[in-house]
Amino acid sequence: MNLEAEFLTDITRRCFPSELTDKYLRERIFFPLRFTRRESQPGHPEIAKKMSEMAELKGVDCKNSINTTVKTAIRKLVDTFGEEMAGDGVNTAPLIQGERGKHGAWQEAYRWLWDYQFPRWKLDWFWRELVKQAMSPAGWIRFTPAGKCKGLVVPPGKQREQPAIGLNIPSAMFIDLAENRGNLLLLNRGLGTRYVICPSTAFAPKNRLMGETILIPDSGAMCEEMIFDSLGQEEFLGIVVDWDWDFDWLQLNEEQPVPIWDGERLEDLWVKLEKQGSWCGFYQCCEVVEVPKI
Repeated sequence: MNLEAEFLTDITRRCFPSELTDKYLRERIFFPLRFTRRESQPGHPEIAKKMSEMAELKGVDCKNSINTTVKTAIRKLVDTFGEEMAGDGVNTAPLIQGERGKHGAWQEAYRWLWDYQFPRWKLDWFWRELVKQAMSPAGWIRFTPAGKCKGLVVPPGKQREQPAIGLNIPSAMFIDLAENRGNLLLLNRGLGTRYVICPSTAFAPKNRLMGETILIPDSGAMCEEMIFDSLGQEEFLGIVVDWDWDFDWLQLNEEQPVPIWDGERLEDLWVKLEKQGSWCGFYQCCEVVEVPKI
C-alpha cells in the first residue's frame, strides 16, 4: 500500500479530470513526475525527458515546452485547491502569475502538497477505510436529553432513521452493543473536531463492554452530560477489541480529559488493527439540529 502514490494519483485526477485528458495530457503526466516526494529533486529538463519516454506522448520532445507545462499544472492546482491553499497561508497570486516567489513556484506547490494537503488526505483515507469495514446496526448509539435526577435511566427506543442530537441540549449517550464483549474505543468526528469519547476522563473512563447497554457519561466520568454546540453532522466510530489499548494517547489524563486524535494516531490505530486482525467496528452519522422551544 503506497499512500503517497495514491495521494498523487487522486490530486492529479482532481486537477485533470478524465474528460480533459487530451487537453492537459502533458500536465497530467508531468504532475506525478514533478511532485513525487523525494529527498533529491530532479530539474525540469530531466522531468521533460521522462515525459517524452512515456507511452502516451510517444517520444514527443517536451523540453522546449516544459516551462509552459509547469505553469499550467500549477495554475490548475490553484484552480482546484486555491481555497485550501489560501487557508494554509499560501499566497497563490504569484503561483498563478508564474512568479518565482520565495522558494520558486513549483517548490511552493510541493511544500503545500506534502506539508498540508497530504496529512488531511491521509486522515480522510484511514477514516474511510475504517468506516468501510464497520457495521451500522440500527440503534447501537442513541441520544436522549440528560435528566437532572439520578433515578431510573431508561434508554430511548431503537430507531432506524438517522438519529438527531439537540443543539446545546445536555444529553446522554447510550451504547447498545450487548452482543459484544471487549474493550471499546469510541471516536467522534465533527466539523473540524476529532475527539476520543471512550476511553476518556471526561466521559467514559471505563471502556470494558460486559454484554450490556452502557451510558455515557458514565458514573466515574468528570462530566455528567454531553453538549454539542454546532449544527451539522457528527460521526461516531466504535471499535471493539479483545486486547488492551496500549497507545500513550489513550491513557486517562485529567490534564487532557478528552483525547484528540489526528492522522498520525489514526494511522497507528489502522496498523495495530491490521496486525491484530480481530476487531469489530460500528459506525453512525448523527445530525445536530435545533430543537424548537415549547
